[in-house]
Amino acid sequence: MKIRREQMQAINDERVLAKMQELLCEHGPPSASELDSRELRAKIQRGMRGAGSHGISELYDVYRFVEWQLRLGEGFGESNAWAAEILAFEAFDGTEKMNRIDYHAQHVLGLVAEG
Repeated sequence: MKIRREQMQAINDERVLAKMQELLCEHGPPSASELDSRELRAKIQRGMRGAGSHGISELYDVYRFVEWQLRLGEGFGESNAWAAEILAFEAFDGTEKMNRIDYHAQHVLGLVAEG
């Protein structure tokens, strides 16, 4: 039996989704564990796409993006000028973007990341 590249990608995506869901329920914002499983998975998928659209591709960085999305609301990167500025800055790679979002959210806004 031969597994096609698309099938392998789907298997990997499912594993990533499951792990991200588990971590968010255990260590993420309370809102993550309050959502039903399907709704949380849908939010994670939208967050993964959002992260990718901003050049954020490392798994840990994607997790952080999804976590802030759950805390600040979907579309936080567009609806908050400070986040939009960071995410639009092309000289930053995904990790630097997320480091700066973490810093601003924690040290300027006073929010705490639990993940």
